[in-house]
Amino acid sequence: SRKGVKFAAGDHKHTITLNSLDLPILVTFKAGKGVFIGAGPNLGFHLSGTNVATGALNETHKYKFDGSTGDFKRFDFGVNALIGYEHKSGIFVTANYLKGISNELINFPNLEWSHNVFSVSVGFMIKKHK
Repeated sequence: SRKGVKFAAGDHKHTITLNSLDLPILVTFKAGKGVFIGAGPNLGFHLSGTNVATGALNETHKYKFDGSTGDFKRFDFGVNALIGYEHKSGIFVTANYLKGISNELINFPNLEWSHNVFSVSVGFMIKKHK
């Protein structure tokens, strides 16, 4: 997953990007006529990240995920919810929401940060033949 935020800070702007490996563990239920819903925890592992500042401040900072002040933590924990539709052909579409439940994702005094991610997926369900 690619997660991030853009914001202005006085006379410059920041673009923070985090590339993560997310492992959602979902329990899904078929609601009928191809509709399904699901929910469960998400285990996140940050692989890389940058903070690009532009304007009066022009610099790029690469995150190390080492717990130092101003750096992000390597692991993130959240909850997932999804709703989807699967056609008889096996093609499906889902809408997914990930809410980070750790407000201490970044090591910075007096700052709380958590993820809020909305995504849409399209795929093909491989079915077992009996």
